Amino acid sequence: MHYTTVTNASIINSAMPVVTFLFVVIFLKEKPMLNQVIGVSISIVGALFIIFRGDPSMLLSLSLNPGDVLVVCALTFWSIYTVLIRWKKTGLPLIMFLFVTIGFGVLFHIPLIAVEIFYQGGFTLTPEIAMAFTYFAIFPSIFAYLAWNKAVALLGPGRTVIFIYLLPVYGAILGKVLLHEELVYYHFVGFILIFAGMLMVTRLSPHRA
Repeated sequence: MHYTTVTNASIINSAMPVVTFLFVVIFLKEKPMLNQVIGVSISIVGALFIIFRGDPSMLLSLSLNPGDVLVVCALTFWSIYTVLIRWKKTGLPLIMFLFVTIGFGVLFHIPLIAVEIFYQGGFTLTPEIAMAFTYFAIFPSIFAYLAWNKAVALLGPGRTVIFIYLLPVYGAILGKVLLHEELVYYHFVGFILIFAGMLMVTRLSPHRA
């Protein structure tokens, strides 16, 4: 996020279900159903309505940043990862699969961390930073991945990835609760569209994709 804006990253990430459906077709040979296409489209509109605060003219102020390419790469790799969970079953228990994945991730990140420390210097481990590390190590890195992997295994990538659109919903609600930010009309319009799209995908889809 050092090389792009939150708005740009949010817009790009809203395409994740579309990209995931593309890889479902490639790897699983399954075509998305009409209700899935319509549901994802409705949820995209809802997410963008929140991101643009109900003002389409904000599109004119967007500009491309170098970090946008990184966001696109991250989105693509995450979509492939989601589909591969269902495509190639390893036979490993979910928690073992997760720790093997984390282990390989740590190995690949060590050289990148070394390069960043070399060029940008280290950092002071304050209590606040230590608490942040602990939180990210436990909840997003373990519990969230376990829940995601289990959901993909049970529901399939096509039905699971639609829940990505809950992120702007959670963001708005947490902003209200923790930061006392105001919830206005575009939040509620976005919420309705997102939930309507999710219902179309999850309630009207067979348990296959």
